[in-house]
Parts: sequence; C-alpha cells; structure tokens
Amino acid sequence: MNSFSLFRHCLLHQRALFVASHRVERTFVASIRRVDDGCLRKSLFQINLSKVLYHPSAVACQRESRSRRARLSFDEKREKLERKLKSRVNDLRENIATVPNLLTITRIGLTPVISYCVIHGHFLMATNLFVFAGITDLLDGYIARKFPTQKSNLGSLLDPLADKLLISVLTISLTMVNVVPLALTALIIIRDVSLIIAALYIRYLSLPPPRTVLRFFDIQYATTRLYPTAISKWNTAFQIALVAVSIPAPVFGYVDSIALHYMWYLTGATTILSGLSYVFQKGTYKILTKGKVRK
Repeated sequence: MNSFSLFRHCLLHQRALFVASHRVERTFVASIRRVDDGCLRKSLFQINLSKVLYHPSAVACQRESRSRRARLSFDEKREKLERKLKSRVNDLRENIATVPNLLTITRIGLTPVISYCVIHGHFLMATNLFVFAGITDLLDGYIARKFPTQKSNLGSLLDPLADKLLISVLTISLTMVNVVPLALTALIIIRDVSLIIAALYIRYLSLPPPRTVLRFFDIQYATTRLYPTAISKWNTAFQIALVAVSIPAPVFGYVDSIALHYMWYLTGATTILSGLSYVFQKGTYKILTKGKVRK
C-alpha cells in the first residue's frame, strides 16, 4: 500500500468517526429536549390544576359536595333509626283478637247494665247478669291458661281492669240504694283509682321514644305485663263475694244481717292490705323490651 492510499484510508476513517459522533450528539440532544418538554408540560399541568382546584367556584363546588355527602349520611342514619324503631314496635305488637279478651270486653259491657238494674230496683235481673259476668271471668282465665295462643299482655291488663270496673261501679250503685256503706265504697274507689294512675305511669315509663298519644293508647303495643299480688287476689275475691251477696240482699231481706256487716269489715281490711302490697312488694309488673322481660 502506498502512502496516498494510507492517507486516503485515514481520512475516510476520521470522517466515519465524525459522522457517528454527530449522530450520537443529535440523539442525546433530542432525548434531553424530550425530557425538558415532558417536565415543562407536567409543570404547566400542575399549575393549571392548582388554578382549577383553588378557583372560588371550584372551592364552592367542593363545599357543596361535602355538604351533600353529610346530608346523605344524616338521611341514612335517620332511615336506619326509623327501621330499627319499626322493627322494635313490630316485635312488641301482639294479637289481641282472642277469646279471653272478647269475654273480658263482654264483662265490661255488662257493667252499666247491671248498675242500671240495681239502681232501679231490678235486683233479680241484676243478680242473674252478675252471675253471667262471673262466668265470663272464670272462662277467660281458664282459656288463657289452657291455650297459650289465647294469652296476651293486653289480657293481663284488661282482666283486672274489667274486674275493678265492675266491682267499683256496682259498689257505688249499691251505696246509692243504701245496701253498702259509703266509707267502704270510698275506700275501694280510692284504692282502684290509685292503681289505675300507677298503671298509666308505668305505661308511660315503659313506652320507648318517641312517646306519642297514639302509641300510648295503642292497645296492640304491649310494653308491660302486670302481676297481681296474692293479697290482691284475695281482696278481689272478697269484693266479688260482697257484691254477689249484696245485690240479692233486698230481695231476700238480709240487708241488716251481721254476716253481711262482717263481710264489709273483711273486704275493707283486705282492700287496705292489697293497696299496700303494690307499694312495698316487688315483681308486681315487668317491662317488656324487644321481646325480653325487664324487671
């Protein structure tokens, strides 16, 4: 190889190196430009995003969205609470269309009829109706004990209420015709009225919120079960016996009998003791809560 050929070969090699280095430089510069453009676009995007987010209208929209979410959360909580209350009410509702309750209502309906017969001197008719009322009292208790499906919390309230109403009204009627002394009648009435007021107060305490008049007098909404004391049962028996023997007294002429007078004292004593038993004895009522019993 001569000197000219060697020189020419060196020139070509240097030219190739120059072209390669130029291409590498252009590639590097292009990549740098792409990175710078990406950073610039990202910076501009962040700037524009901050302008959008912190714009007054955007801030107002964000506040409204938070307020809407808070309202939705409150509405959901309220609906959940309403569903809970409805389920609780449904748990405490019961079937009141039972035979014992029908017999008890019949006894309540007979009360003014028997009272009318006593006041107007129809003592024989009053005696027959009173015997029929006593039979209904025995039947409703027997059916409620024999058939559990016929037992209800309303019946535990209506049955003693019907007895008290019958005895109180007939005692007043017999006092009006001078068969039962006024002092005994006043004692019986005071005791029965006090028990009714106490029962209404317990009903108010046992009623879960919201306490409304409609829910208070909703007879299907059972919240309390009443349990009479032993002396109270004896007192009821003596009061019924007193009325039962006093209604036909003018017919058979033993109004001034000493045995009837002893019945007055015995009834008065048990009336006082039964009233005190409800004050000092525990377990006379139980509050029902979600199907459970709370003493």
